[in-house]
Amino acid sequence: MRILLAAAPFVVLMLSAGQAQISKDPDAHEALAAKLVSVLPPSGNEQPGPDPLAATRAADITKAHPAKSAAIAAAFADRVRCSSARRDETVSRLLLAVTRKLTDDELRAMIAFYTGPDLAAAEKAEDGSPEMEALMRRYPLKRFGEVMQTEMSTKMFDEVMAAEDACEAGLTETLAKQGIEE
Repeated sequence: MRILLAAAPFVVLMLSAGQAQISKDPDAHEALAAKLVSVLPPSGNEQPGPDPLAATRAADITKAHPAKSAAIAAAFADRVRCSSARRDETVSRLLLAVTRKLTDDELRAMIAFYTGPDLAAAEKAEDGSPEMEALMRRYPLKRFGEVMQTEMSTKMFDEVMAAEDACEAGLTETLAKQGIEE
């Protein structure tokens, strides 16, 4: 539950006969999905600390090319910005994919949860406590967590790694254009 609250800080799809429809109005559903993404609290991981391996790598390259230290520092700073921007885009896109899988009623309930006082109550409640159990009955927190886990587990890793590879290629290209070899 803590991960759901922190990670939150995540196709309009008609389900087969006998199951509930996600939405009768795809545009309204998309608006609700986007609204939920916009009210999710930050995960607390938005600004990772300095990467010690990158700092060591930059220092090593700078030792080999001291006259180009400013260009090297700029290239590594661009690499950090690239990673951050691509990670944010990936997380936003995946969160939207997650929210699209909820019904309109589930979306409205989750929006109410994240914009109301029950979010603070959930953050204070112990897993399995009567307070948390009441919140779990009141809101589709379990379903949201299950959908998020299914959608984000491998997809997020794969997409973040692809983004990191692209940023790394950009760093290598920038350094090469400056005549800097590792």
